[in-house]
Amino acid sequence: YTLVVNIVAADLLRIKTTKSLATSRANTFITIAAHTVDDLNNLDVLAVTNGNAVQATTFTADTVTVALSSFTLDMDATPLLALTFSDTIDLGTLQLTSITLQSSSTSSAQSVTLSGGTTSLSTDGKSVNVSLVQADSDKIKLNTALAIALTSTHISFPSTTVNDLAGNNVTAVTTALATQASTFTPDTTSPEVISWKLDMDNGALTLSFNEAVQASSLDATGVSLQPYSSNAPAAQVFSLTGKASSTATDGTQLILNITTADLNSIKAINSLAISAASSFLVMAATSLKDMNNQAVTAN
Repeated sequence: YTLVVNIVAADLLRIKTTKSLATSRANTFITIAAHTVDDLNNLDVLAVTNGNAVQATTFTADTVTVALSSFTLDMDATPLLALTFSDTIDLGTLQLTSITLQSSSTSSAQSVTLSGGTTSLSTDGKSVNVSLVQADSDKIKLNTALAIALTSTHISFPSTTVNDLAGNNVTAVTTALATQASTFTPDTTSPEVISWKLDMDNGALTLSFNEAVQASSLDATGVSLQPYSSNAPAAQVFSLTGKASSTATDGTQLILNITTADLNSIKAINSLAISAASSFLVMAATSLKDMNNQAVTAN
């Protein structure tokens, strides 16, 4: 008589993740406890012990190609790409630099190919979270045609991108038949100034942000300088009246060239901007926007 046992998913995962087990007939044996099954007279089956394990008479290897089931992209505070596959994957084989995010399901004309990232695998081994590196996140945000909505968020990759635990390559997702994200979370977090520099010789104010911002949205009248971090007397605070020029390219760094008149006014305030210790920046929320039109964090 033949008894067919369908292995539950959790046990199948343990088998697949145990090295040198059930990868061929040569390493596939079974043991059975006496209470495992009874005959029709309620007599226990003869136990098959560890020292006398029975080898499989036939063995069928896992040859089913793993495929991408779905993916999500979160472009908010900590950009995260989540991939879900049809079977357990071997995380060690994952090639992040093979993954491309593209705006269209049929073309990679507007796209970014990942340069790296940090990964974590789900308990069942089928889902992997990829924390995007800052450079990739900035590239995606700077491309205003890519990943701004569900309809502009697609993924493609070759078959060599990842293997399952049996060594089977993933089914390729081509650029001409890219998969659309199942969910998309836009960037709704305000950008922040992370550092800044002031060159009083040349009147150049260099602003660095934690994400890409729109250069054209810079309103210099929302920028002020003061000699203290707080409680600065009004007479010692100077708000720019405009700008001579500024960086024209979107990015994480902007250079604002102060007008000659404003530069002279700053220099006329004896306690202001004479050293780093007397130079503090204040930016109004209206002074700048990120690539998704979120106002800069006021300080």
